Amino acid sequence: MAGAQRKEFPIPYASLLRHHIHTGDHVFYPMAQKTLTAEEMDLVGQEFVAQKEKSGGNTFERCHKTVVDMGSILTYLK
Repeated sequence: MAGAQRKEFPIPYASLLRHHIHTGDHVFYPMAQKTLTAEEMDLVGQEFVAQKEKSGGNTFERCHKTVVDMGSILTYLK
């Protein structure tokens, strides 16, 4: 039964993640574009670049490795 629960987990999580991305792309980003001036949008963009540089620019790769490692741990625990 525990194994069945683990197999069901990624599907709701993937759906939640898709919803989160969709909301950002189709609600919050357009709202920011309507609300912020071009100068403010540029400042936000600069901050994103600064944060990417601060994190080493490999956030996706690090997070992906974490997910793969977690999957390996779950496989081991079965």
